Amino acid sequence: IEECMGSIECMVIRGMEVGDHSIILGKVVAVNAKDFDEVWKTSPLLHLGGDKYAIFHSI
Repeated sequence: IEECMGSIECMVIRGMEVGDHSIILGKVVAVNAKDFDEVWKTSPLLHLGGDKYAIFHSI
């Protein structure tokens, strides 16, 4: 996705059901990130779980 700050491509190793959740175990096969000078000027939306969200501003 062109607008993404970065991506991690994984190969699925195993999937399992735990209670009412699905867990997928994967092996990272590729990582891509845009140049940090420009991309970190954005404030990405983070999903914290359930109905909770946050906007990332800086480290």
